[in-house]
Amino acid sequence: MRCALLVLAYREPEVLRRAIPLYKSAGFDVFVHLDKKADTASYLARLGDAARHCRLIYRRIDIFWAGFSMIEAELALIFAAMAEGQYDRFTLVSDDTFPVVSRERLLQVLGEELDRVMIRKLEPDDPFMSRYSNFYHFDHPVSSLLGRQIESATVDDRFLGEMASIQQLKERGKKPIDIYYGSQWWSLTATSMTTVLEALEQDEHLFASFKYSAVPDELLFQTAVGNLVDRSGVRQGIVYVEWSKDPRPYVFRQMDELDAIPRDYCFVRKIGSHSTAILDGLTARFL
Repeated sequence: MRCALLVLAYREPEVLRRAIPLYKSAGFDVFVHLDKKADTASYLARLGDAARHCRLIYRRIDIFWAGFSMIEAELALIFAAMAEGQYDRFTLVSDDTFPVVSRERLLQVLGEELDRVMIRKLEPDDPFMSRYSNFYHFDHPVSSLLGRQIESATVDDRFLGEMASIQQLKERGKKPIDIYYGSQWWSLTATSMTTVLEALEQDEHLFASFKYSAVPDELLFQTAVGNLVDRSGVRQGIVYVEWSKDPRPYVFRQMDELDAIPRDYCFVRKIGSHSTAILDGLTARFL
């Protein structure tokens, strides 16, 4: 089983530095997308020797929270991996993610011909449905949900072009399709990944509909799987994120905090670089 481990990276190189040797020992190839806002030299220096055992992809996206730029980064990772060779599985994680099971258990789970992605079909009256049915564009300093310096929030030609595209899509309407929602983090078989990519390439209307949605990283792949993949081969996601504790998502600091994680999860997020005891404990468990 060849697995491409796709990493969205930004703030936790020390955690990724500890995780990469584990991924390599399991036989995974590690591809890293570093947010364009991050300083490459500083990040690689903090990765240390582990930088030699991963592939920092050439195309870097300036990721805006809740915007389509997150999907662009995910696609950049997928295409970079596909350019390197054939993989049986593609698994998306972040640089603050760490394995929470043994290597044997991880290989067993990922070796199954199953898609691991959390999906929930949204009914028309579900509040989250508006994230698809309405129109959004958060991928520019003018419209970003996070603060920017005043001088950087200039209405330029790129922004005006996006507004023109949104107007055209509003006149046409969003693609009518069942919408599924779920966690961003997934692990898909090569067959399912090919199905998803072909749908996005061939259906411009579908692609544009998600481009101007909100938080599409929790909608696009989930909807594609929900509509196009045999549901009998779909299981819940494998990255556990704790949303019930503040601050959300919760940052784990002690090993005993991990005891309640259901067995089907193979990774945990978020682990901070300061959580040395957890990283040591999980490394021992993995090996």
